[in-house]
Amino acid sequence: MIPVSIFTLLWLPMAMALLVVLGLGAWYTRDGRVRARRKRASNIYRCAVCRRVYVETRDLPLARCPHCSCMNEVVKRG
Repeated sequence: MIPVSIFTLLWLPMAMALLVVLGLGAWYTRDGRVRARRKRASNIYRCAVCRRVYVETRDLPLARCPHCSCMNEVVKRG
């Protein structure tokens, strides 16, 4: 039989569980930041005058067309 102290018997499983919880928390936090960054950078606009399609990285309800300077609404978000 292998001699194991009570301290090791209780400490080792608790330390492993804590590492798993901290690792999952870090992964979920990072995953949420990546999704938020993708969501912000995907506003697509189509100009009503010249019919050009362009992307604006800022979250604006109306964006100015880079070709003809007409204000346009978001066509697709996200």
